[in-house]
Amino acid sequence: MDKSQRAVIAPLVLILLCLWMPAASAEEPAYDQLPDDRVLYIAPGQSLSALVQRLYPQRPGRWAEIRSWIVSNNPHAFVDGDPARLRADVRVKLPGAAELAERDPYSLAPAQDADADADPALEFRDRYVFVDPAQSLRELVPHLYPGQRERWGEIIDAILARNDDRLADMDGDNRIDRGTRLRIPEAPAARRATDSGAEAEPESEAAPVEPAVAKVVRRSGELYAVDGADRRRELKADDPVRRGDTLHTGEAGRAEIEFRDGERVFLRPGSRMRVRDWQLPETGPGTRVVELLEGGLRAITGAIGNRDADTYRTVSQQTTLGIRGTEYTLRICARDECRVDGADSDALRAGLYVGVDAGRVSLLNESGETTVEAGQLRYVAGPASAPVEAGPEATDILYTEAEQAERAEEATAEAAAEAEDEGTHWGWVILGIVLLGAAL
Repeated sequence: MDKSQRAVIAPLVLILLCLWMPAASAEEPAYDQLPDDRVLYIAPGQSLSALVQRLYPQRPGRWAEIRSWIVSNNPHAFVDGDPARLRADVRVKLPGAAELAERDPYSLAPAQDADADADPALEFRDRYVFVDPAQSLRELVPHLYPGQRERWGEIIDAILARNDDRLADMDGDNRIDRGTRLRIPEAPAARRATDSGAEAEPESEAAPVEPAVAKVVRRSGELYAVDGADRRRELKADDPVRRGDTLHTGEAGRAEIEFRDGERVFLRPGSRMRVRDWQLPETGPGTRVVELLEGGLRAITGAIGNRDADTYRTVSQQTTLGIRGTEYTLRICARDECRVDGADSDALRAGLYVGVDAGRVSLLNESGETTVEAGQLRYVAGPASAPVEAGPEATDILYTEAEQAERAEEATAEAAAEAEDEGTHWGWVILGIVLLGAAL
C-alpha cells in the first residue's frame, strides 16, 4: 500500500471508529425505560412470573405489582383472568417508563380510590407445607390459597424469597422435588379495610364448580373427592366426578369411574388420581389428562384417544403415558410397599409398573419414548429412567386374582380360536390337494 492510498484510508478508518464507539458503549435500554406502547409477543410455554423476572431484573421488589399491572391491562392474554394461565400467541402491553413513573413507587396496579388501603403484608409464622407430588409453585399456590387469585403472584415471590436455599435445585420446569418442606405465609386477608377503618368481612364468594366429566359406577369402601378449592365430598354410585377433582380411595376402597366418552377407570385401594383436564367438544379434538399420584388404576379407553388430534395422557412422576385405543394397568410402588407374598416377602423395587392388556401404549420421559405392546410388562424407576422389562412377579401387583383369572380365560379362548382357525386352514388345504389329485 503506497503513501497516497494510506492518506485516503486513514481518515475513513477514523470516521468509522468515531461512529462505532458511542453505539458500542451505549447500554441496551431496559424495558422500564421504553415507551408506554411497548408490547411483547408471548411464545408457547412462557409463564408470567418468569417473563417479569427476565424483563425487569433490577426490580425484584416490584415483580408482583408489575404482574398485577400486566394482568389488569391485558385481559385478553389470560384464561378467565387467571395470572397462572397465560395464553400463547398473543401480544401483551408492558408498563413503560412513563407508566412506572406516574404510579406510586410501591404499586403498579390500576388506580384505586385515594382512601383505599393497600393489601396487608404477607406474614410468615410457623406454617409449612410438604410438596407431594413434585410440582411447581404455580400449581401449588392456587391450591393453598384458592380465594386469593389477585395475590398469587405476590405469594409466589414471597415463598421464593423465604425458601431460597430449598429451591436452589428446581429443574427447568420450575418443579419442586417431592418431599421439600417450604415455609409459606399465613392466608392473607381476603379484602382491604373499609374507609372507616373497620376491618371488612372476608369475601364469601364460593370458588366456581367445574363441570362433571364422569360418574361413579360402583365403589366399595371409602371413596371421596377433593376439588381445586380444597373442598372434600364423599362419593357414592352415580355421583359426578368433576374436572379438577382428586379422587381418593381408602385402604380397602375400590371404585369404577366412567367418563362421558365411555372410558372406564378402575381404582385400586389406597389410590389418588387427579382429573387435570377433560374436554369433549362437539367438533374437533378431545382432551383427557389424568394424573396418578399414588396407588394404581386400570383403564379401558373410550372415544378420546382414538384420533391422532386427540390429547390422551396419563401422567405420573416417572413417565407420561399416551395411547391410541387400548387397555392398560398402572401401579405406583413406594419404597418397601409392594410385596407379592405378604409382609415376609421381599419388596419389589419402588417405581411405576405398567401392563398392557390390549393395543399399545407409549411411555415418554426424560429418557425418550418407548412403545409397550399388548401382553408386555414394564418397570420405570424414575423420570430419567428408561422403561425396562418387568418380571412375572409384577403381574401380582398389577392385577387382582379375579383379573388374572379373567386374563387367563381370555388367553385360553384366544389360543383356542387361533387353533380352530389354523385347523380350518389346513382342512381346506388338504381338501384342495385331494380335489387336484382327483382331477389329474
